[in-house]
Amino acid sequence: MRNIGRTVGVFYAISTIGSFLGTVLTGFVFIAYFKVNQIFSVIGSLLICISAGYYMLWKGKKWVAVFVLLPVLVSTSDAPASKLMKNGTRVTQIYSKDSFYGSLKVVDYSFGDRHTRELMINGQIQGGIDMKNRMSVYGYPYILEALPYSINPKGKTSLVIGLGAGVVPLWYESRGVRTDVVDIDPEVVNIAYKYFGFTFSGDMIVSDARYHLNTSRKKYDYIIMDVSNGDTTPGHILSIEALRLVRDRMTEQGIFAINFVGSLRKENFMTASIVRTLEAIFKNVKIYPNFIFEEGDGIGNITVLAYNYSFSSGESLSLPVGFSIHPFANDNVRRVFGKTFNFPRETKSVILSDDYNPIDFYDMWLKEKLRQGVFEYTDLEVLI
Repeated sequence: MRNIGRTVGVFYAISTIGSFLGTVLTGFVFIAYFKVNQIFSVIGSLLICISAGYYMLWKGKKWVAVFVLLPVLVSTSDAPASKLMKNGTRVTQIYSKDSFYGSLKVVDYSFGDRHTRELMINGQIQGGIDMKNRMSVYGYPYILEALPYSINPKGKTSLVIGLGAGVVPLWYESRGVRTDVVDIDPEVVNIAYKYFGFTFSGDMIVSDARYHLNTSRKKYDYIIMDVSNGDTTPGHILSIEALRLVRDRMTEQGIFAINFVGSLRKENFMTASIVRTLEAIFKNVKIYPNFIFEEGDGIGNITVLAYNYSFSSGESLSLPVGFSIHPFANDNVRRVFGKTFNFPRETKSVILSDDYNPIDFYDMWLKEKLRQGVFEYTDLEVLI
């Protein structure tokens, strides 16, 4: 009893030192230089060895040494994971890495002579191409490409915020539009170059989008924003302060196009708020759902265009001449292209600001719904 205070104090001191070292090493060493699986394997193996060593050296139980072999028996290989699905499709994970900004995966799907490749961030698909012709197998990039260009086909410069698989900037460059790209994650840039054949002549800026908009002085005829952290568009680039920076980087006839997943019918408070925030800055704001509104639940990819110039051709849009669309996306893109949606006057909304921007709170249900869709259509082994 005379030493109990000192004993408890020593335990607390050791615990505090352990917490400090664990926090610092995890945040600044382990995550920076090792894969998550490696961290768990090494730390787990170390704990097993410490426990076994205690029983062997201080308790004399030599047979406990067998547990030291446990990490070796359950170790996994870093070879590409491959699986044959019930429908005959071969799924192969060819790249996996945890960056500072998310869990990145590149997954191949092969069936007969078909071969597609997808980029996934935090379990959500961020783009996919046909490996034969490098065309997107998803519809929203085509709408992001064609809508701004159809309104103002004379544009000469563009800024794409959010690289993904690099489909959109490549298309603009193919039209003779000098394109710069901003993406916060250098690993995404490496993936686009190595696995998706991305190459272009513009500037590749690895930076936070808002920081770049605040520090750059270049102006563009098109600014395309397609940014996602895996679940949703980060709120700090959707506030009125951030969108004013977008406006300041646009030419007089510039067009801003943003793609995000939103809801037009159920719990549409945040989607309507994004639109209202844009309307506080731009004279013309138009909503283009990437789906037939009357046929579904009103949830999906939405493209919103915003600009201050009055274009004479802006009311009757058509796909650019010679515009090619992959067969997987062709029918839907042609059905929805140019069709607009307007929120009823009584729709509740707020102007999003740095002071009040509750996107992550009000759209939590939407994130959960998207995750349910991932679990339904993506094999569990691909996700883990």
